[in-house]
Amino acid sequence: MVETHFNVQRRLYDYQFSLAHTPADLEQRHRAFIQTYNTTAHQGLLRWHDYPARFTCGAYFQGRVMIRTFTVEELETLPPLHEAGKHPDVMIRRQVIVSLELPPLLKVANRVEVMFRGCAPEPITELRQAT
Repeated sequence: MVETHFNVQRRLYDYQFSLAHTPADLEQRHRAFIQTYNTTAHQGLLRWHDYPARFTCGAYFQGRVMIRTFTVEELETLPPLHEAGKHPDVMIRRQVIVSLELPPLLKVANRVEVMFRGCAPEPITELRQAT
């Protein structure tokens, strides 16, 4: 894992190294690379528990259909002959994307229902044995 991470960093810095025209310039760029590498998160310098869960566990989003009436502001921007001008209670259908506050999905018993049907998460109450 560390070797993979180092190789990713090395490949990102290949471009910087290619810009060097002298041995001294290459040495300076190499020092900058080592400084950057030694001060990034893989060295444990970030305190991840200080960040919201979406930084450490990921973020979940869901598309939902909302059925509602036009707001007063929306009604004011509609063309004069729009149906909602005659019937302000007309219902409209809108697709919205909402952010879900969820525990890690491995700790949710009904993850399919939560993600695809909008159900509330139910925590796993017993440890399952690997088979």
